[in-house]
Amino acid sequence: MNILDIIFPKTCLGCRQVGQHICQTCKKNINVHFDICPICKSKSNSFKICQKCKYENEALQGIIIGFNYTGIIKKIIKSLKYKGARILSKDLINQIKYIFLSNQAIQEIDKEIIITYIPQDWYNKYFVRGFNQSYLLAKTFGQELNIPVLDVFQKIKITQKQARLNREKRIKNLNGAFKLKENLDLEGKVLIIIDDVTTTGSTIRQVSTLIEKKFNKTKVWGLVIARHI
Repeated sequence: MNILDIIFPKTCLGCRQVGQHICQTCKKNINVHFDICPICKSKSNSFKICQKCKYENEALQGIIIGFNYTGIIKKIIKSLKYKGARILSKDLINQIKYIFLSNQAIQEIDKEIIITYIPQDWYNKYFVRGFNQSYLLAKTFGQELNIPVLDVFQKIKITQKQARLNREKRIKNLNGAFKLKENLDLEGKVLIIIDDVTTTGSTIRQVSTLIEKKFNKTKVWGLVIARHI
């Protein structure tokens, strides 16, 4: 046993039981998200973008969403983002890994997969949190599945929190907020974009349009831990 586990024992964020950040009882009560279109919430298959929403972006295939942003999942993500509890990224990845690997559409991919993440603007990165939780999740996920992690996007504009805005303001908030990094070789690959929380998928949709404009044979999937309901 690690000496830190003796001095600072792991405590379940759901019921406070000592031993794990998510105990076995609380794992059974986690609300897994239903198989629906991640944009409009209509019935879909394998978290794919439905045909009604597909016309907006041909590169984006779907957004795999693990859980509703409630209960213990909400507590874990908040602890990761605002209390610097970086060790919790492993717990989140362990919960979402099975959902990702069992997704039928992902199982059918026969091209090289690359993982990336939603970057932060300089203000949040250096002055608010000091780290990017989405990068931490992507790095852990890549290590777990032996998939390379690549810096693909750069955030060049400070934006408001998306959850506080309506649909129209979300789109305006993200306009011109991101750009592609230079010297990328992504043509013909499958890019998995990881983020922690989403509401309508606006951020992943925004960055995936950058991919669509430059790499017309590259497919994009979002992978999000939880969504606001």
